[in-house]
Amino acid sequence: HQLLIDYMEHGGNIYLCGRGFNGDDFQWDGFLQHFGLEFGPTMNFAATIPVTTVHPLFEGVHSLYYSGGNSILITQPNPNLAVLHQNAD
Repeated sequence: HQLLIDYMEHGGNIYLCGRGFNGDDFQWDGFLQHFGLEFGPTMNFAATIPVTTVHPLFEGVHSLYYSGGNSILITQPNPNLAVLHQNAD
């Protein structure tokens, strides 16, 4: 994990998606915990959620579909952390 941590701390960006299989939560928590995050312990169900944010990343995107995967938990404050999320109420 140290190689990725160094990359991130020097301005790099990554997209990490947990599938909920094969212990993703355990395999990646060492990396994620360095930044105040961790994968949740269980896999989520499938859903389509509307996008309501005005963040430029989602310009022209009206909904997101996901099937499975782990939730991400914020475990400690991090001023350099930006999390884009949508609650599926």
